Amino acid sequence: MDAIDQHDAAASSKDRSVVTAVSRGLSILSAFSSREVWLGNSEIAARTRLPKATVSRLTQTLSMLGYLHHSRRRKQYRLGVAVLTLGYAVLENLDVRKVARPSMQAFADSCNALVALGVRERLDMIHLETCHSNSTMLTLRVDSGSRARVATTAFGRALLAALPHDERETVFQQMSHHYRDQWPKLKQEIDQAIREVRRQGFCIVMGLWQPDINAVAVPLVCRDRSEVLSIGCAGSAQYLPPHRLEKEIGPRLVDLAQRITAELSRRV
Repeated sequence: MDAIDQHDAAASSKDRSVVTAVSRGLSILSAFSSREVWLGNSEIAARTRLPKATVSRLTQTLSMLGYLHHSRRRKQYRLGVAVLTLGYAVLENLDVRKVARPSMQAFADSCNALVALGVRERLDMIHLETCHSNSTMLTLRVDSGSRARVATTAFGRALLAALPHDERETVFQQMSHHYRDQWPKLKQEIDQAIREVRRQGFCIVMGLWQPDINAVAVPLVCRDRSEVLSIGCAGSAQYLPPHRLEKEIGPRLVDLAQRITAELSRRV
């Protein structure tokens, strides 16, 4: 979900415990991305649907706190170091990354592809850990911390399959609002992916992320089901043709997710 949708969701909330200033500040931070590193107040206001005067006050405050960095020459902002420290603090305390990484790297090398571990953040998937094949230069280059859409990726669709019913329905409502006319077709594809996960443990998406990229993913449910992630493999159709995804890579990913979950349970 983009910053506009995040702000709309917060603004429509009837929960009196929601602090408007905090919600608005976070919507400003969420307006930035790897593709839009520098933004001015006008651009932030357009993305968040906040009044420009409000944006100006909040960006100044966030800059003073280190969450934004202001360039006088550009007259724009980018994310500050304080945001980075928060991200590292989260990543360092995720046992699943430490447990999963060695097996993920071995998996990536064996299939000449990217293996990634992701979690949902609104309508986006955030890659918590990524491992690239050391044996080929054709592996998909995606880094930890990067985002992808829940609705259009194998990673996202596998995760949706493992969500509790009520939570999944809430996400579907948000997607319907976000994708509008595209939603009926997307919903059919997502429902099919959910059926695939329930039948065989994984789902496959071919050529949707990028035309020559195929992917397969499985849900990874941590411990007491308090957190649902997904782990998947994506790469060139040359190395990951449909029959290999279905007969080899998918079943191996199911086994990998089970081993990671078992190891996490032993650490409780």
